[in-house]
Amino acid sequence: TLVSALRVAWRAAILGANVLIRGEAGAGKRALAQYLNRASQKWELLKNRSVDEEESASRRFVAINPASFAPSIFANELFGFQPKSASGLASLLSVIESRSLMRVGARKPLDLEVRFLGATSADDESLQDQVRPQFLERISAGGTIWIPPLRERKEDIPLLAKQFLRAREERRTQTLTEDTLEVLQDHEWPGNVRELRAVVLDAVGRFPDVDYIVPEQCS
Repeated sequence: TLVSALRVAWRAAILGANVLIRGEAGAGKRALAQYLNRASQKWELLKNRSVDEEESASRRFVAINPASFAPSIFANELFGFQPKSASGLASLLSVIESRSLMRVGARKPLDLEVRFLGATSADDESLQDQVRPQFLERISAGGTIWIPPLRERKEDIPLLAKQFLRAREERRTQTLTEDTLEVLQDHEWPGNVRELRAVVLDAVGRFPDVDYIVPEQCS
């Protein structure tokens, strides 16, 4: 369940370990990663009173899609400069494991205060075929968190739909009727949370002047 995933994420936040997040496309992997980052900040404040909120919040969440970068420049995009290791993969594995890196020309490593979170929608077979075991071992050192698809946690749909609606409210307050929420819960949502958000925002965009959003407006 989603509650179980959040509990695992909170434990991972306390440990400060790297975590792999898995789930179908649109299930909310990025949102869970952001939750884990915020939970880490809160735990750091509780554990270390000498760290103020501003300093903790400065350790921001940075999302990078490796597929959008050529291997030759990926390390520079991730670290801000090219590590000493010649191989991009070798340098990445080393940094993930040691949380330190050697700049080109440096004499000693630079320690990093960083946690790596991986996210994928790949199934087991694809993951094994496409990702090196050494990388998987390091990126999931703190565990793997599975996010169930939305069709398996339909009790979350009303809360999510209302949250998306509130996020778009501007000049007027709109409400999803009970019938609308029931229709949303009956849908299988192959696109998961991403699809639900798109449907709610589409209804808001097409009917901005209504007080109540009815089922026909969410079709």
